Order: sequence, then structure tokens, then C-alpha cells
Amino acid sequence: MSAPGVSGAATARSGLAREMGLLGLTATGICAMVGAAVNVIPFMIQRQVPGIGPNVLPAYLLGAVPAMLAGLAYAMLASAMPRAGGSYVFASRALSPYLGFVASFSQWFSLSVVMGVVSFLITPFLRDIAVALQWPGVAATLEHGAVRMAIALGVLWAATGLNLLGIKAYERLMVPLMFLTFALGSVVIVAGFSYDHVDFLQALSARGDSPVVSGTAAPLSLTLLPGSVLLFASFIGFDSIAQAGGEARRPSRDLPLALPVLGEPATGFAYAGEWQATPPRVRVIGPEGVLSQLDTLRLAPLRIDGRRDSVVMEVGPERLPEWCRAEPLMVRAVVRLPRAAL
Repeated sequence: MSAPGVSGAATARSGLAREMGLLGLTATGICAMVGAAVNVIPFMIQRQVPGIGPNVLPAYLLGAVPAMLAGLAYAMLASAMPRAGGSYVFASRALSPYLGFVASFSQWFSLSVVMGVVSFLITPFLRDIAVALQWPGVAATLEHGAVRMAIALGVLWAATGLNLLGIKAYERLMVPLMFLTFALGSVVIVAGFSYDHVDFLQALSARGDSPVVSGTAAPLSLTLLPGSVLLFASFIGFDSIAQAGGEARRPSRDLPLALPVLGEPATGFAYAGEWQATPPRVRVIGPEGVLSQLDTLRLAPLRIDGRRDSVVMEVGPERLPEWCRAEPLMVRAVVRLPRAAL
């Protein structure tokens, strides 16, 4: 019995460290969705879908419908298979490992391109800030190709170093960034309600610029579907939470065991209610709402028909609640059957 115990201990120590809490997972999803997509695509769409004009809001609402369904699907899949891998795990289990590889490789390749583009565009963003603060020397320095490349590579290596430091360092950075995103987003919302499109056009005229889009708005029926398809990308970010499923802290409870003993022992022996389980408690992992309703874990019934002295058997839970699992799954139960008093 010692070898399986050693194997089980080794298995328990393997895998990713589950240290990310609910706040870290929430920050991961929010920072993945609320960013360049939400702040840039509504303006970029005026070029991509000419004539959409004031129909951006209806297109957003239509694009939110499939995004909400995708979010629910990711939530259910990540709850059913809470392990690292995200789309690869889901596609390989449901379809085939090959399709899982295709899905995950395509996603990895696209995200690699996006990370390179975002890191490269950080330098023009810093340059524009320097221009707004009237720092012409800093803005001119940021225009040099070597400086732009050095900053882009520095950002990429800094992100790599953050991952090497571990999930705790990542969480300490992402949570403040989430609140910063809310703070800066509130500035955009307040400014949006304080000014209208006329003020925007007047500001462009004062700078000597022309409007990005000219002409009349196209009918809603011609712009709603193309616009909603493009704006659907603004909501994408659910997979970032699913990818972190293998590092999320798992709610669990250590529960005492209940063992139903059925049947009658051999003649001359009696069952006096004495039994022992190793280990005496089992950790049940699952949703917090389900775990809060559990007091004990009922094991599968153990029959003692015709047995004498003692019964030793590996038993598991009779029935686990939905979305829950037990660690370890099997326990060693010993039922004492002393001789009956004459």
C-alpha cells in the first residue's frame, strides 16, 4: 500500500500552483477585454464600415448577443474542465486532439502578433504624451528607430520577466491595472456625455483638420450586420480567464466521512459500530455555494455479510454533488467485527 501513497503524493505536488484568486481572474478578464478594442474599434469602425454614422450603438448591442453566449459557454467549459489549456482542452476533449492543436496554435500565433504590435505602438503613445506635455526633446528622441525598438523589446522582456516571477507578482500588477482601467474609462465616459459630435467637429476645425468620415449615414439595414461583426471583437477576452483555470485557487472543504455498513457478519461475530477510515477526512473541491451545504461526505455502503474479525476495503464517495470532486477519491475503510459475547 506504500507505493500508491507515494504516487498519489507526487501527483498532488505536480501541476501549476493554484494561487490566483477571484480578484486576479476578474482583473485578467477585464484587462483583456477593456483596452484597445473598446477604446479604438468604435472610432476605427467609421473607416471600416463607411456610413455607419450614428448606428454604432445598435451594432454594439447586436454584437453583444453572441459575445454573451460565448462568455456563458466559456464559463461552463472552464468550470467543467478547470485546467490550463483553455481552447486546446475544450476542442481536444470535445472534437479531437488535432483540432485542439489547430485552435490553440492559431490563437497563440495571433496573440504573438498582437503582443508585438502593442509593444511597438507603446512608443508612439508615449511620444504623443510628451507632445501634449510640451516636451519636444523627449518627443524627438522617441522618434528614433533604435529608441522605438529598444522600448518595444523592453516591454516584451519585462512581461516575460513578470511571468517568471510567478502568479503572485502577476496578480499584484493586474489588480491595480484593472482599477486604473476603470478610472481612465470613467474619464472617457464623462467626457463623452459632456461633449457631442458638434463639439468634436469644431475642435477638428480649430486644429485645421477635416472630419475622418464625411457624407450621410447609410441605412441601418446595410451597416448593422457588418458593424456588429467588427464590434464583436471588442468583447473577446473570455479565453484569458479560461487559460488561467489551471492556476485559479480552488474552493475546498475537508469533510468527515460517513460509512453505511450493511448486512450481517458471520455467526459468533457482531458489528458494534466500530470502523476507521484512512485518511479520516476527504477534501471536496467544487463551487463555494455547493460546499457550504455539505457537512459530511457519505461513502458507498460496505457489506459485511458472512465476514468475521474485520473487513478491509477501498471505498469511494457514494455520490458527489455536481461540479465537485474528492481528493483522494478512495479511502481505506476498516470495519471491526469482534466476537459476540456469549
